[in-house]
This record gives sequence, structure tokens and C-alpha cells, in this order.
Amino acid sequence: LGLAGGESDLKMLPTYVTSFPTGKESGHFLALDLGGTNFRVLSVRIDPSTPEVTHVKFKKFSLETKHMQGTADVLFTFLADCISAAVLEFE
Repeated sequence: LGLAGGESDLKMLPTYVTSFPTGKESGHFLALDLGGTNFRVLSVRIDPSTPEVTHVKFKKFSLETKHMQGTADVLFTFLADCISAAVLEFE
């Protein structure tokens, strides 16, 4: 329903992923996962010399009612603050 463009009660923000991984990716990436009650920030390092992910760290933050039912400004300020705190901790 909602994913096909029709009416839906499903609450989500669109993602703009335009292609699939090729398997040749390398570098340091942040992955963000916003669920119904938690927000996770992951730090992932991919070494081009191995097919394995070489390094993963993550930090989980709990969402409060004010984040879920408040304004976009409240939510995105919270998310930015979480990302900043996680990146500082990962260093």
C-alpha cells in the first residue's frame, strides 16, 4: 500500500538508495537505523583487501515520546545529537 504510493498508516521517511552494492566498496561508513523505539548509529570499516567487514562499532539511543510525537525539528535535532555523540565515542 504505502510503498506503492497509496494511502497507508505506515509511518516512514523515504530513502534515496539508487543502486545496490557492487562488492567493491571500501572505506569508513556510518549506518543509521531509526526504528520504533531506538536509534542506532553504526561505524563500519570495509577493507578492500578482504571480503569481510573489518571493524564495526555501534551505539544505541532510546527514543522518547517527544521524539516520536513531536515536531520534525525535535526529532532531527535529537538524531543529529546522537550521531555527533556516537562519532566522538567511536574515535
